[in-house]
Amino acid sequence: MNRTTLLISILSIVCITLFFSCRSVKQTPVVVEEERPPQWVQQYPIDQQYFIGIASAPITPGSAQHFSQARDAALAEIASSITVQIVSESESRIREDNYLFSHTFEERISSFAKQDLEGYELVDSWEGDHHYWVYYRLSKDLYRRQIEERIRIASNLSADLINKSESEIETNKHAQAIRYNLQAYSNISDFIGYGIEANINDENVFLENHIWGMTQDMMRSLRIEFIPSNATGRFLQGLNDQVKIKVLSQYSRSSANRPVPEMPLLLSFERGQGQLVEKVVTGPDGTANLSLSRISSPFRSQIIVAMPDIDAIAGGLGEEPAVADLIDNINLPEARLDIELESVVFCIDYVDRGKYNELIKDASNGRIRSSLSEKGFEFTTQTGKCNYILKFDANLRRGTVIQNIHTAFSDATVLFISDKGVELLSFSVSNVSGADLSFEKAKQKAVQNAVDNLMKRIDNELF
Repeated sequence: MNRTTLLISILSIVCITLFFSCRSVKQTPVVVEEERPPQWVQQYPIDQQYFIGIASAPITPGSAQHFSQARDAALAEIASSITVQIVSESESRIREDNYLFSHTFEERISSFAKQDLEGYELVDSWEGDHHYWVYYRLSKDLYRRQIEERIRIASNLSADLINKSESEIETNKHAQAIRYNLQAYSNISDFIGYGIEANINDENVFLENHIWGMTQDMMRSLRIEFIPSNATGRFLQGLNDQVKIKVLSQYSRSSANRPVPEMPLLLSFERGQGQLVEKVVTGPDGTANLSLSRISSPFRSQIIVAMPDIDAIAGGLGEEPAVADLIDNINLPEARLDIELESVVFCIDYVDRGKYNELIKDASNGRIRSSLSEKGFEFTTQTGKCNYILKFDANLRRGTVIQNIHTAFSDATVLFISDKGVELLSFSVSNVSGADLSFEKAKQKAVQNAVDNLMKRIDNELF
């Protein structure tokens, strides 16, 4: 055996030996420790210099929603911390003095805080246990500086509007003055409950309270009156005489009881019903005409109320929650017009329909009386004692017979006629059906159904 062959044999033996010795060694698996959650997940951190928000969201494979969900929840927690601090500070300082400190102000602060967070920072994040965790914070000093600057701008704008309001009130433009006040309140609406203080006319005041008090004083100074304060009218007609509404002001320092022009007024029936123009505006002399074209309720005593139309004055501002709170807390002045209605007593007259007269009368009379009596109508069978006529007209025709069920149809009309024979109002229905086992009963049902339909129309259109 030569030298080369010997070396190859030796190497082969060594390799075989190494192979089998490696197979005989027991392999130990590598243990990978699971990453432990950071300290801020296990124990909520406390830092007096920051508002802190920590939140998690479940991880859904193939989706990235957990990033935004966790962030939004953390920022909501920061906003909640801000709300708690503001509420605590505000309650201790202004609850007793703040006229408008309502249960909704905490909701407004919370909503504002959520919408207007700026300058927050992501401190850390962690994935584990099938959840994604985030740690956000916001510097309290930074947030305070941001809010103080926004309050400064808002309060300056409000102060300018208050000055405009005082100028307008001196020129007797009440509606515009009140509108400026509502605009001033709108400017600080995000900060209602913060207890904003301002210097107005060399006096340190809570700005929101000053606006409310000033607006309330403007309203209290108004005097609304009807001229005359009592009126007479006729049913289904209007008032016997013209009535005016006058608005006077006692607010001005220069003179009291000045007529107030351009004041929107809202009119409504407190008792009664009619075609009333509900919105009017006073002219240069501080008056507006009452327009009541028809009194549709027969009640002898009726009342119309007039007050400032605060919604017209506020315009779109009234839709803002804070301004709506202010408006709800304002006591509006009002005036009442007493209307005495002339006697309303009806006789029912039936149009002659020959052989159907008794059927029509029997089918309709009780229904008409009971329905209209509920509305305040009075009826009599003595023609000398009634001053209104309710004329009822109906005609009938046969329909078909199907499986022994007879049908009939009725057209009907109700006319309201004055004591002078003038037709004031009428209502009609047509092709109203009735069905029963005989034509006579079907016709009776058709008349009854026609009366019911007429009463519904009268109820909907007259009342």
